[in-house]
Amino acid sequence: MMMLHNEYESSKDKEVDYSKVHNIYKNQVVNSGIVLSWPEVPDLDNVERYRNFTSKAEDLLKDEYFRMPSMPSPESNELAPIFIKYVTLNKRKERYKQYKHSFDASKNMFIFFLILFLN
Repeated sequence: MMMLHNEYESSKDKEVDYSKVHNIYKNQVVNSGIVLSWPEVPDLDNVERYRNFTSKAEDLLKDEYFRMPSMPSPESNELAPIFIKYVTLNKRKERYKQYKHSFDASKNMFIFFLILFLN
């Protein structure tokens, strides 16, 4: 995504095909399921809801700019908004397969124990 952003910034004067960015975002990020959930849309009184953080009515952004309607929220999914570690792509079917939705913390239990014990 950073490479696409850099390409966009360097070629503002030229005619740019924005469908590439849209296709990569939709197919690589959204359809892959690598992101388990998106946070909710900010409230209307939150400055994150406005362009350039201005809080003006004409700068109000739509809900679609924050969250895809097909993506669950962390509350409804009961999963944290984290990335899945392993996702594979079947090139013939052009479909992604996710391995697991659980988080294994057994590797970090000793560190958690030390933090709790030392406090």
